Amino acid sequence: MAPRGLGGWAFAGLGGWSGPPDESRLRREIGALTEQAAPLRMPLLLVSHNVPYRSELDGVRNPDLPAFAQGQMVGSHRCVAAIEALSPRLCLTGHLHENFGRMQRIGDTLCLCGAGAYRGDGVILELHPDGTFDDPRFVTSARGAQRVLA
Repeated sequence: MAPRGLGGWAFAGLGGWSGPPDESRLRREIGALTEQAAPLRMPLLLVSHNVPYRSELDGVRNPDLPAFAQGQMVGSHRCVAAIEALSPRLCLTGHLHENFGRMQRIGDTLCLCGAGAYRGDGVILELHPDGTFDDPRFVTSARGAQRVLA
C-alpha cells in the first residue's frame, strides 16, 4: 500500500502474508515502499496485520490451541524488514489477539499489539504534527465488536 499523509504523519500498511520470506520479492516490496514514502518527509506510522517475527509481540499464547502450538513464532518477516528499512516511529500490529497490550521497541520504532476488537480491546494514540506521540493507552470496553470467527 502506498503511504498517505494525514495530520503531519505518513501511514503505510502491510497485509497478512508473513513468510517465510521470498528475499527478492521482499526487497522489491520494501524498495517500492521506501521510494513512495521518501517524498512525504513525514514521520511514518506502519500498520501491519501481523506482529514482527521473533519480537516480544510474537509467540502463540492461546490456551484454546494444542500444547504443541504454544510459544510458536508466527510473526511476519515482512514486518521486520519494513521496520528495518523504513524506521517508522510507530508500528501498530494485530493478529495475535492473546498478545494484546504488548509493546517493544525495535530500533527507533515502538511496536504495539492492538488486536482484540471483538473483545472490546483497543489502543488510543494521540499523534502530534511534529512527529511525537503520547504514551499509548490500551483500553477495553464492556462491549466488543461481534466476533465473526468462532
